This record gives sequence, structure tokens and C-alpha cells, in this order.
Amino acid sequence: MIRNRFSLLAFSLVLISLSNTGTHAQTRIADHFLRDRSVRRIQPSRISLPVFSSAAADAFPAKQKPVPEAAAGGTKLDFFSDVSMVVDWTDVVAQSGDAVAWYGRVQGAPYGQATFVRTGDQLIGSATRGDGKVYQVRTAEDGTQWNLEIDQSLLPDETDPIEAAPVPATPPAVTASDAVADDGSTIDVLVLYTPAARQVYGKTELIEAQVQLAIAVTNQGYAASGVIQRVRLVNTQEINYVESSRISDDLTNLRNGNGVLAQAQTLRDTYGADLVSLWVDTPENTCGIGYILNPSLPAATMASLGFSVAERKCAVDNYTFAHEMGHNMGAHHAKDDLNPDGTVPSGAYPYSNGYKQKTGPNRFRTIMAYDGDCGCPRINYWSNPNVTVSGLPTGIDPNALDSAANYLTLNKTAQLVANFRASVVGPPPGGTDNTGPLLTTSPTSGQTVFNRCRPRRQWNLVRDR
Repeated sequence: MIRNRFSLLAFSLVLISLSNTGTHAQTRIADHFLRDRSVRRIQPSRISLPVFSSAAADAFPAKQKPVPEAAAGGTKLDFFSDVSMVVDWTDVVAQSGDAVAWYGRVQGAPYGQATFVRTGDQLIGSATRGDGKVYQVRTAEDGTQWNLEIDQSLLPDETDPIEAAPVPATPPAVTASDAVADDGSTIDVLVLYTPAARQVYGKTELIEAQVQLAIAVTNQGYAASGVIQRVRLVNTQEINYVESSRISDDLTNLRNGNGVLAQAQTLRDTYGADLVSLWVDTPENTCGIGYILNPSLPAATMASLGFSVAERKCAVDNYTFAHEMGHNMGAHHAKDDLNPDGTVPSGAYPYSNGYKQKTGPNRFRTIMAYDGDCGCPRINYWSNPNVTVSGLPTGIDPNALDSAANYLTLNKTAQLVANFRASVVGPPPGGTDNTGPLLTTSPTSGQTVFNRCRPRRQWNLVRDR
């Protein structure tokens, strides 16, 4: 994957202030914010994104340098009166189309990350301390911008993946006949969404901005975890499919090309998509489902399983988009996330499992792990014993009996998955006006707080003015 990174050395402290003022210009909350039970509170804001000069952008594209911490300065984000973060930006990356993604680390938060994406004049962002709370900046259909606090604990787990055949105990050898054109550094992804999913966001460009954010967050998780590959969005569009009552049926229909989903097969071939993700607004209490890779199957069979379905509200906030593609790449849940029949989850290799840190003050679970009895937040990391955060490993040695090293799973299957379809698109455009963000805000009126509980119940809406 060719990535254009631009230096942010000119950054000093940039303030994003989203606190209350006396104005009441924005009072009507977008309907889809109200229907998502994971949203705990909302506060309106206006954000502008001045564009850096092309000359400044052109000075750094070939160097691909991360930003030195000492020079990054930091960006202060005041999402709510009691929620403030300072972000050190580390990378700026040009994605497909005109999307530009900014990656950063949250100061004082071991698992904290921030990701902002600009697509045209749309800005969307996500930041978390890794404590189970995700803070997003979103644009509503009427153009107003809002800050949302999302509680991951109010989102369900994903549905167990569909396995096509028994999994081998050891990785298969790579032979000369396995030589392929794509080197595995880029996984091309097609994202489709239903009318119901799009209607929740209001406008096409708003759900497609969310898709771009999902791509950016996924790649940020890869980079943090020692995963070599990156995902690239080759196309995204609406497909006139009506969700069934069971998300597993949606997945079957997607893979088989039933009805209008026959178009998905055509689009996959047209754009050379290795993987296909369908975003839905499902009535079922689940975040998603996908097929799990079995390297012992014939190549054509494996390629035919490169499909997943993501519930749109979970795709970014619960990392479900990345989670389900992880299944497509051979990664599975933590070993104590037992299958319905009581067996241990078995991915592409013996170490293809997620990881949970169940004890201590910094508890967490990696992207592929279910919550179960952990009661801990999901962080944007893939299990890797060589990556430590606050002195804690994020995985277990791949040679151990209780191994958990999904980063290695993804690295080993990357070339295989990257050749489900031959790439037919070029790299993201470079030399554009994307050196970095100057994020400023005009503070607006108060916040809206939702008191909600799990499982789903009637909401009590409290407006704080």
C-alpha cells in the first residue's frame, strides 16, 4: 500500500473547544442520534477545517515521517465540560478519493487513540482513552455538527463466525505455485450499505464519511499492533437490499448473490475487492457476522468466503468492521470465548485468538475478543505478545498452549487474502492539500444526556441547558 504522510512539524497547540455558550442556534438533535442506545450524551458544535497549502504538503510526501512527539505540540479536544483530551498527532495519510486521515495518541491514556477524517468539506472524528467510552464528532443531515459520547458496554457482541471446514493444526507451507501478483501489503475492500443504514445517517456522503473513518480506524489498529497490511477502500455504494430478521441470512444472501445482492458479486469483480463488507441496520441484537478463513480450503473456496456484515452503529465504535474482516483473514475470538457447542474458538492457526487482560487497573480486550466475564473495554489492538502498553503485553507467545497472536495470523494470511481478487485500482492520490488539520470550533449550546441501561429499555432523556 502506498501511503502519503505529511509532516505536522508546524503544529503548535491547537484548541478544539466544544463547551457551552449562551447561543441556542442548534437545538434539534438528528433522529439517528436519538435511536442509538449506545449514545449516552450529545453536545452540538461547529467545526471548521482550514486547508493547509499545497506547497507545505508537497514538501513532505516522499519522506513518510511520523511526527516527533516533542514537535507535535498537541491538540486539545474538549468534547464535554468534563471530558478533555490532548492528542499528539503521529501521521497524516491520504486515503481513497479525497479522504485524508489524521492519526494520534491521547496523552495520559495508555490505550488512547484519536482518528479524524476529512472527505471534501465533511469532517468526522473519533477519540477514546481506551476506557470503553468513544467520543465522535459527526455531521447531521442539516449540516450541524455534534459531539457524541458512546458507551461500548451498551453494544452487543458480534455473532459467531461461520466456519466452512475443519482448520489445520499447523500453517500450510507456501510453495512456488502460490506465487501471486499482490504482495499482501494492501487488502482491497468494497463496502456496501443498505437504504435503511443510509437513511439513519440522512445523506449518502454522511454514511460514506463513516466508512472512511472505519478504514482509518482499522489501519490505525493495524499500525499499533505490528500488522503489516493496510486496508484500502476501492468503492462504497448503496445497494437496494432489505435486511432480514437474522444477520446470518444477510451474510448468506451476500455470499450467494441472492436477489439484488447479485450486484455485490459484479461490483466485487469490477473493483477487484478482496473483501466485501455489507453495512446494515439490523433488527437483531448483534454487531455483525462474517466467514472465517480456513487456509486448508482451495483458493477459490477461500475467496468465496471473503464476505462480512456489520451493524452500522458498531462498525466504528465497537471495531466491528475490523473484527469481521479479521475473521475473513483467519483471526478468531479469545480462547475462553467458547463456541456454542462448548469448543475453543479455532482460527487459521493455533495462535489465532484474541486476548483479554482481566485483572489490574488497566483491563482490556483486543479487537477479536468478546466481553464475556471480562467486563473490560475493547481496544483497537490485535493480540500481539510483543506489543506492550503500560507494561502489559497485548497477547501471548504463539508457541504457548494458551497462545494469542492474531497479529501474526493477519501477517501470514495477508498475501493470500490480497489475492482473492487482483487489484484493479491505483494507490490513493498524492500531492494534495493534506498536510494536517487546523481544527477550530465555535462553541454552542448545552448538552443532551441519555440515561440508558442494558438490555434495551425505554430511554429517559435529560436536556441540560
